Parts: sequence; C-alpha cells; structure tokens
Amino acid sequence: MKARLLKKIKTVSLLNENNRHQSYVMIIVVDTEGQLCNRLWGFLPLLQHHRLTGERVVVLFFEAYSAHFPNYTDSQGFRRLRLLPEGVVYVQVMKIIKRLFKNGRFTYQNTLEQHKRGCSLVIAWDHRLEPHDEHTRQLAVRLFRPSDAVVKRVDGLLEGYRSKGTILLGVHLRKRDYRYFHDGRFYYSDAEYLTFIRQISQQVESMGYTLRCLLCSDEPIDLSAFQGVKAFSIPQSESMEDLYGLSCCDLIVGPPSTFSQWASYYGQVPLKLVWDKTASLEVAEFGICTNLDQTKPVEMTNWLRERSQLGDAPQVES
Repeated sequence: MKARLLKKIKTVSLLNENNRHQSYVMIIVVDTEGQLCNRLWGFLPLLQHHRLTGERVVVLFFEAYSAHFPNYTDSQGFRRLRLLPEGVVYVQVMKIIKRLFKNGRFTYQNTLEQHKRGCSLVIAWDHRLEPHDEHTRQLAVRLFRPSDAVVKRVDGLLEGYRSKGTILLGVHLRKRDYRYFHDGRFYYSDAEYLTFIRQISQQVESMGYTLRCLLCSDEPIDLSAFQGVKAFSIPQSESMEDLYGLSCCDLIVGPPSTFSQWASYYGQVPLKLVWDKTASLEVAEFGICTNLDQTKPVEMTNWLRERSQLGDAPQVES
C-alpha cells in the first residue's frame, strides 16, 4: 500500500529522479475533519494562486465532498488526488509526506508568496483570510457550483415562493454542534430565531414588501414553532440544497458560521450574523461577504427594490 500511494503522490507532484526541481505542483494537505465550508474558504487563496501563476493545486482528503461539485471533479488545474479515504490510509499518506519532507522533496510554506518552485505543502485553513479578487470569486462559483439536480430542485421550489413585492429571507438555524461550540454561545432556540425573523419582518414590511422565510437547519425543522411568519423549508433537504437555497435568497441571517458566509459570498446576498441571542437586528447593517469574516455594505433601499422585482410566479400559500 505504501509503495502504491507514494507512486501516486510522486506522479501528481510531477516529481522524478532526473529533474526534480522543475516541479510546479503545490500539494495542499487539510484536516479530514474540516466541514465543507471551512474547506471552501481555505481553497480561495489557493484558487487565486493557481489562476495567477498557472501552478497546479492538488487537494488531498476531499472525497467526502467532491462529488457534490461536478465542475471541480472535472477541473484540471485545481484537482484532487482520487481515492484517498480516511482512517488507515490517511495515516499512511501522512507517513509518506513526512518521508518526502525528510528527503527534501517537500517544503512547508507559511505564505503562498514563499512558494517558488518544487512541491510545497500548505494547510488551506491557515490561508483562509488571505485576500483574493472578484475574478477568483467567479472561478470559485463556477468550480463549486452544485449539481444540476440540486440546482433544479431548489430553483423550482423557490420559484413558487417568489412574486413581485416579496423578499426571501434565508434563515440558517445552526443547531446540532452549536449546542456545545463555545459552550453553546451561538445556539439559539426556535423562539429566539422567531424573534430575529420578526425584527427583520417589521422593517421589510414597513418598506412595503412581504417577507417569506426559507428555514435551513442541520436538524429537523418544526414549522409550527414559527407561527405568525411566512416560513417554509426544503422538504427532506440535504446540506448542499440548504447551502444553495440560502445563496438564492435576498437576505440571510444566522449565527456566526462559514456555512451562511459561503452562501452570501457565492450568491452575493447580504448577510447578518447574530452574535448574541438578545441582538437587535437592523436591515441596514446587512452586508455581502467578500471574504471570511469580511463584508461590504449594501444600499439596502435599492437592493430590496431590485430584488422585489424578481418574482413573477404566483405565491405559494403558507
């Protein structure tokens, strides 16, 4: 097994005994436990590096998610090393990488600017806050577009809830792991989410619009807990459908999370992160994510006016 894996890594790295210094491949090794959007945010500076330099980027241990992105699977410049599962194989691969370090084949770089030639090992998450431009965002949108099946299902559902004068609010109800993350600081009950929704609804409706809410969660959603607001969810949804669904809304609200921030970034949708269960939310404070934990302001009056003109289908009663 070791010999076979070593051959694979050498092959994708373009390393060979006769001309080892002409390698222009960068290998990125990331933690297999990183959730999807953590991984995606870490990829952005590497995408920019690939776009500007033409150097290949090879991603290890992304098999759990890569099937969700047909364009990524087919990409030649930003690719994965196929068929590297978790568990024992992960341990073996890391042993091989350490061996290549010892032999001088790999170097570890703290910044992408340090990479000159040869094969560098980087941890994508360490680079998540490095700047990138709009061209890279467009490349990421193409590369990490969901499957046609996901797009068709979500677009078809949302179309039924859009009509002129309607604003769609995507609500990210992060539940499962947030019970314990930071001692539950960002875990909010359904009643608290309902309070956030009502705050936004009052402001949006005072401007003459109707608010409808797409609820997305990592746990089953009890729609009866959201009485008094026009709320719906994607039936039997999976995480990719929720992520894409949020990116198609007009506004997004939720606790601090790379998930909702990626939806804002991907769909260019104004987002408001809720940092405290007693927060008072102002629509004017929503902003579009330009990078992780970074937003740009939006002139909300014009934004809502433009978005309210998108729908032409009859509304679904809820």
